[in-house]
Amino acid sequence: MNDIYISIFDGLLSDYKAQDILKQSGIISGIEVYSLVQHYESIKSSGLKCAAHDPLVFEMNNLGNPNWLSVFESPQGRKVLNLIRNTNSPVVAFHCGFSAEKVYKMRAYPDAPEISTLFTSRERLLSVICDNILGFERLLNESTPPELQKQVLLEPMDYTRKRPIDWEIQSHKVKVHKFEIEKVFEKFGTNAALQWVCDIDFYRDLYQSLENKGILPIGFLFDISHVFITADTKIHQREYGGSITDYFEELLQIIGDKVYQIHVNVPEGNPLDGYTDGHLPFTKGNELSQFILRLTKKVIKNSPNLKTMTLEIRGNKNMHPIEFANLMIAQANLFA
Repeated sequence: MNDIYISIFDGLLSDYKAQDILKQSGIISGIEVYSLVQHYESIKSSGLKCAAHDPLVFEMNNLGNPNWLSVFESPQGRKVLNLIRNTNSPVVAFHCGFSAEKVYKMRAYPDAPEISTLFTSRERLLSVICDNILGFERLLNESTPPELQKQVLLEPMDYTRKRPIDWEIQSHKVKVHKFEIEKVFEKFGTNAALQWVCDIDFYRDLYQSLENKGILPIGFLFDISHVFITADTKIHQREYGGSITDYFEELLQIIGDKVYQIHVNVPEGNPLDGYTDGHLPFTKGNELSQFILRLTKKVIKNSPNLKTMTLEIRGNKNMHPIEFANLMIAQANLFA
């Protein structure tokens, strides 16, 4: 593993002392962002490396949309492609979802599908995702000098237990579709937009379809918390008969040599109520933190082609950028 990146944090790009602490740490390489257009120049100017993750053009990416690639034909899309090429990381990853062509972006809840766009065929969804990720990889790397080419990765989503929707925090666009959204969750469950795409067998079939295709092989971003949450939910719902550790080991048997990046943080929740993707830091003496740390080290040990890690940790809202920088260094040292 070559580089450790961190997530963007409010005030970090304007706090030169915090940036210097990171640069002098000898362990933090740079910052990973979704919004390249907004943050690329500031990160590069700071002297830190820049990495892209699920990079936005206009709105969130959906590899289940057969027309997804068309967004990169726009001037903004072409700009994002060029920015990706000029990032420092050798990889760029996209979330592997959804099982609907159109979804509503929810806050603190799984995204909701537009019911008329749900896939009814697993094989059709598999084909669309393959076509999209291979098409993007060609757009990015074809006619691009080798030193600017990036390995394109797929990241699994988090399959969560059922819980109430907090409508107060939802956007206006979501609220006006409240009736439709409640109906689709009532009929298809909390993970209505994640049918198939979180299953181990889906990744087995997906990577068989992608084998020996692409200018560079399509890889896997192993998000530790996403897989942990999915395993917990599937065990709770009796969709998987083993333990969480068994689930990790089974997935690693399929994609271990395809893991080029990992995302690390601690989820929020408990065994009784389930977990959400809280992007929390590791804390000493916390049982869940220690379990996630052990799982992360297992993934690292069984991923011979691993290139980068991102500490996808949000930090406290009241935290000063210098405090955040020091926290990230301490977190990174857990894996030194």
